[in-house]
Amino acid sequence: MYNVSEVTDVPPIDRGCACCGMRFPRPPDDNETQHCPRCQLHFPVASEAPERELARLRDHDQRLRPGYAAAWNFQSQYQDRMKSALRSRDNWKAALAEVLLAHEEAADGSCKICHEKEFPCSTWRKLERVNRGIHREVETLAALDDDELSRELYGDGGDYRSA
Repeated sequence: MYNVSEVTDVPPIDRGCACCGMRFPRPPDDNETQHCPRCQLHFPVASEAPERELARLRDHDQRLRPGYAAAWNFQSQYQDRMKSALRSRDNWKAALAEVLLAHEEAADGSCKICHEKEFPCSTWRKLERVNRGIHREVETLAALDDDELSRELYGDGGDYRSA
């Protein structure tokens, strides 16, 4: 019969059971024990009877299925949290971009919003000092026309001009 890691794409679990793949408690210096206590009774052997293999697989199914369900639920929860975090990041990005993009150069070389005589104004300079990467990203956004900017900031669901 096969080790769990030989029949799946999952790498062997460090110090896991060679039969079911689950970790089990054992002393740190014990590198001899290959099977967890539950699998001691049914680990794969050469020329084993089909009944033994079926009993092993049923036991594994009974023990591992709840773990698969729990892992699926955790994965779904983390995926939802990640999507929420990315939406939140995108909202902050859009808000920051809108605030900064309003600080544009007037015809006389000053800032249209804060009326500083020198442009870029202190708002733009502060962002550059605090985070050059975000500063560059907002500069890139400043080069877009309103339709492109709306798509970049809000996807298909928003409009830069109405925000």
